[in-house]
Amino acid sequence: MCLRVCLRSCPGPSARILKGVMRVGLLAKGLLLRGDRTVQLILLCSQKPTRTLLRRVAEQLPRQLPMVTEDKYEVSSDPEANIIISSCEEPRMQVTVSITSPLMREDPSADREGMEGPPPDPGDVLSPERCLQSLAALRHAKWFQARASGLQPCVIVIRVFRDLCQRVPTWGALPDWVRQHRAAALQPRASFPGWALRSPRRGRGTHSSPFLSPPAQAMELLVEKALSSAMGPLSPGDAVRRVLECVASGTLLTDGPGLQDPCERDQMDALGSMTLQEREDITASAQHALRMLAFRQIHKILGMDPLPPPKSRLGARFRKRPREAGEAEEGAGQRKRAGGVERGPCEQPRLPSGT
Repeated sequence: MCLRVCLRSCPGPSARILKGVMRVGLLAKGLLLRGDRTVQLILLCSQKPTRTLLRRVAEQLPRQLPMVTEDKYEVSSDPEANIIISSCEEPRMQVTVSITSPLMREDPSADREGMEGPPPDPGDVLSPERCLQSLAALRHAKWFQARASGLQPCVIVIRVFRDLCQRVPTWGALPDWVRQHRAAALQPRASFPGWALRSPRRGRGTHSSPFLSPPAQAMELLVEKALSSAMGPLSPGDAVRRVLECVASGTLLTDGPGLQDPCERDQMDALGSMTLQEREDITASAQHALRMLAFRQIHKILGMDPLPPPKSRLGARFRKRPREAGEAEEGAGQRKRAGGVERGPCEQPRLPSGT
């Protein structure tokens, strides 16, 4: 991409401020669904990012884009450490580029003995909260590649539950992994499945962070924990059932084990922002979904039309060797003989005398 061209145009490695660009979010994890039009990139710097650096990168991008593609794009920036690249043709895609640095995570109060203190921050440094969110997104993407990508069929099951979180408001209450609170508001739907329990709280806070998306990222932790604890590899159907069983057993309740964030130094529950009512609603919805699976109603959970019944059962004609018509008539009229005495079909065989 043109960001890599900008990185190569730097005079040397020692003087280079922009170190690299990485994919994060749904694009890096392979969880994009039909209709997703927004992806995220992280631009790493060797120094603490400033608004001046953000403005310089935003000015260089329109000049570098024609060198790598003939498509037309619009480049804009906001004061929240983001550069937004939007396509001018359908389907209109949007790439959000966030600038951050590992130096934003260091604690200036933890000075080592005999070492100089960190230099003072520039006056126009970007929002530390936004930069820390970008670093957290990088850690989550690396964790997903190490733990979930190679676990079959973890990615498929997460995509199924992402779609479930978008369609059903009860499951949409799962908190976002990055900000540890509710995700953005779900778009209104014409109708919902009858098995979905509706939450009494309709309002959900919206945020401008590019990492907030309706599918709750806490679902990634839940699916990975459920499938990694299985004894062996599971089929996609069995994996969906196992995740529902984990939720239905009370994993999300306040007295349950919870979901610890593996990407943070301190212990942090990824479900800490959920209310008791939201936990009970999701648990009851998972229990009802398990009953529907037992009665072959999985199409209602997936939000699709039921499959037509098969015209004939597979393998039914191969259960028994077919008999010829002549053999059937001969077998019906033939009588068995025992000890040289002819007997009927209902007659017991005669025992020899002396026994």
